[in-house]
Amino acid sequence: MDRRKEIFEFIKQDFEEKIKEKGLKISIHIENNEEEIKNTFLEKVDKLFKKAIEENKEIQYFLISPLRSSIFTKSYEVTLSIYTEEFYLQKEKYMEYFKIPYIFENIDVEMEQFNIKIKNNFKNILKFELEEIKQKYIEEHKMIVMLIAVHFLKYIYELESFKNLKKKDLSFLYGEYMDRVIKLFTYEEGE
Repeated sequence: MDRRKEIFEFIKQDFEEKIKEKGLKISIHIENNEEEIKNTFLEKVDKLFKKAIEENKEIQYFLISPLRSSIFTKSYEVTLSIYTEEFYLQKEKYMEYFKIPYIFENIDVEMEQFNIKIKNNFKNILKFELEEIKQKYIEEHKMIVMLIAVHFLKYIYELESFKNLKKKDLSFLYGEYMDRVIKLFTYEEGE
């Protein structure tokens, strides 16, 4: 077995336990602050929709995208973007940044704990191996981001701007910018 796979298999259960623990904390935080988070989310989305309405654009895609760079800058943001049928080829940028609380904040501390355990069980650990493990851990967090995003998407139907938006079978997508995306659902006019 490849050593990196062996390291990942060794630490995988710890990852999963930490993710579950974190998911519960995030869920409680969102429940306690739902209205505030919802309002912030809707303000961002409303701004996007109003810009598209103002420019008379027909929107076909709504993309929620975790920013890989935000892990390094520690801003921990996702982008909310809307696109016409041209998708990534469209010239205009309709994008807002949104921060989902608590998901990535303690990554470095958690990774240091994992790194100690890894170093105690494997000889001559290289920096790139630990970085690769960290990337896998971050990937695990992105599922939480997706679930939270889906939770807040249900509120966009309340926006007047959504009702006035020109849209054509609006697909809601999740994934990194210019990478593989997952279709969450499609809103068809008349629903």
